[in-house]
Amino acid sequence: MLSNREAVGLKWLANWNSPSLRIVLGCVLIATLIACLVILLIPPTYKSSTLLLIEPSPGLVTDDYSSIIAGEQLAFTYSQLMVEKQILETAIRRLELDLEPEDLARRVSAEPVSNTQLIRLSVRDSSPQNAALLAETIADEFVQHVRLLEREKFGESISGLQAEMESQTTLISANQARVDSLSSQSIAHGSKMVHLQSQIDLDRGDYQFLQQSYFVAQSQADQIAEKIQIVEDAVVKEAAGSRGFSAYLTLLVDPSLIIGQGTYSTVTNSARVASAYGEIWTGESYMQAVIDELGLDRDADDLANDVYFEPIPSTQLVRLRVDDPSAAQAKTLVEVIGRNIVQTTQTQLARPYTDRMQALQKQMDELSAQIESAQAEIMTISAQKAQIEADLIKEESAKTKLSQDYQVLYDQMEQLRKNANQASNSVMVVAQPSIPDRPTQDRLLYVLLAALLGGTVGIGAAFVLDQLDETVRIRQDVTSKMGLNLLGCIDAQKNGDSGLEMDVHPRSKVAEDFRTLAINLCSVNAQNPIRTLLISSPGMAEGKSVVTANLALALARLGLKILVVDADLRLPSLHRIFGVDQENGLSEALVSGKGTDHLKTTKEAGVKIMTSGSLPPNPSELLNSKKLTILLEKLSQQADLVLVDSPPILSVADSIILAGELDGTMLVARSGMTTRKMLREAEENLRQVRGNLIGVVLNGVPRDQHSAYRYESGEEERPSAQRWFDVLQYWVKTPWFKKK
Repeated sequence: MLSNREAVGLKWLANWNSPSLRIVLGCVLIATLIACLVILLIPPTYKSSTLLLIEPSPGLVTDDYSSIIAGEQLAFTYSQLMVEKQILETAIRRLELDLEPEDLARRVSAEPVSNTQLIRLSVRDSSPQNAALLAETIADEFVQHVRLLEREKFGESISGLQAEMESQTTLISANQARVDSLSSQSIAHGSKMVHLQSQIDLDRGDYQFLQQSYFVAQSQADQIAEKIQIVEDAVVKEAAGSRGFSAYLTLLVDPSLIIGQGTYSTVTNSARVASAYGEIWTGESYMQAVIDELGLDRDADDLANDVYFEPIPSTQLVRLRVDDPSAAQAKTLVEVIGRNIVQTTQTQLARPYTDRMQALQKQMDELSAQIESAQAEIMTISAQKAQIEADLIKEESAKTKLSQDYQVLYDQMEQLRKNANQASNSVMVVAQPSIPDRPTQDRLLYVLLAALLGGTVGIGAAFVLDQLDETVRIRQDVTSKMGLNLLGCIDAQKNGDSGLEMDVHPRSKVAEDFRTLAINLCSVNAQNPIRTLLISSPGMAEGKSVVTANLALALARLGLKILVVDADLRLPSLHRIFGVDQENGLSEALVSGKGTDHLKTTKEAGVKIMTSGSLPPNPSELLNSKKLTILLEKLSQQADLVLVDSPPILSVADSIILAGELDGTMLVARSGMTTRKMLREAEENLRQVRGNLIGVVLNGVPRDQHSAYRYESGEEERPSAQRWFDVLQYWVKTPWFKKK
């Protein structure tokens, strides 16, 4: 369904006075005139057509269905070739025409006939004879061209296949050579890997033997430490006579160091050790090592004279004794000498075994390096062999593919040779072109299409212009788009906003709109009672003063006492509308402070007016005073409702000052002139001073955009709101209208 806005747009289009309709009609007229002018200037065009049948070669198809499909495909291909430059140039030379191939190509069209093996060739020309002649010539030249191509096609195809087969043979030979080379490399790498693995097995056997020998030598070296050792700590005793002190240290010495593996009595073992090693242990090298370690100021022979080795009978023990005048020195000497004897003897006894172990370790390291090198080489060779085998598989696959490709080429060669002996594809003309007897263009159709296009463009332009229009036109613009309360819509007056429509034409549609506005205002007032109402507008010339005057009459005829105050101290107009003097009005009331003295009566019994009075030089300062508040309070006590007409809100600050003092504000917007931006700015200005905006009145609404329900009879219109008046005569007297 259409929205309200779209429905109104269609009403504008249906109205003869609508700008939108004028745009549409103008576009239709312009498009029609252009189409007629073009048709008159362009000469008529004639078209002649011929049909060509495409028959595929019997050797290229296997059944009737395939023959049809092949024919359709060839028809499409040939239809593209038929308008090529070469064909057209040949036809132009044959007919000796003064034309360029490009110009002729624009007149020629070749299209395959759907689901057939036919091609329709059409030629357009201003002369019907030339059109038929060109169609016949182009078709004949194309038939000859296709036959020449078919003769050349087989020869070129056979030569191409022979060249491909020779190239394929070369590729197969090269592939076989690569396969043989890769196979030889794979065998060589396998043999080398077997040899290396055998060498690794031998080296591992040798390594195990050397490792066992190493463990034996290490065990023997460890046993040397048990051959000689200190078994008791040093003991110092006082020497007999005057020799000072003697320090003793007991050594355990294995008799095998002297007597080997013999079975001599242990009684003589310690004596033999003491006798055999005593001379060695007191030698110069041993003594000098002790002197150097302790830093003694003695020579080796002198120290050797104080060192003695005493065997302990029936044991393997030898007691080391050192004499010295100092007990501490004697103890130190015996400990150092004993320790050096044990360490030096153990080192000398273990040297053959350690040398053997070092030699064995060197041999094991060399074997281990050989094994690791061989394993690394095996891994390298294995990777190479794997790559070679992968390449070999790839080459074998390529060999198979090359062989298959060669077989395919061979089969194609045989098929081509077979087809060369059969009839090639042929093209024949099955319908000769005829001379046309009338032009191809339907001029009336072109004119109608141009008019339709112009109308479409006009509707689109009218719609775009309507959408770009930011002015407020209908009630939905205020309620839906602005979110404001719409108190009423005032129909556009035939002679503009001239004055008191309620008095001049009380039964007109405009008067009924003001009665409806009065009823709506009473309904709003019933919910939120107000005693003073500011009536203003966002801009100038929006009819706020006329709305104020007619609203006052409509409210008065509902039985209310209405006071109208003209607070527009810049461009007042209410005195002209009501037909009273301007002097002695609001300006004088604010200066004197006497409100009731400046009220004037009107023709309407329930309406009194306070005109603007003389125009002050500073209206804003005059209105922005406490006297205005006092005056409004006095006036509200004398009437049910005070209507205050003020200047436009967006023009001067007077209305903003008044909005803060009055109970409510009503904005008047003119349809087609007031924009939504102006209304938003006016609403924001009122919000800043906490003005109470009760609603908006949309003034000057065109009749084709106003209510769709009307009741008219001749010049007079019976107002639908009339039935409410009797009810309101009682309803408006409810307590919210009464003075407090």
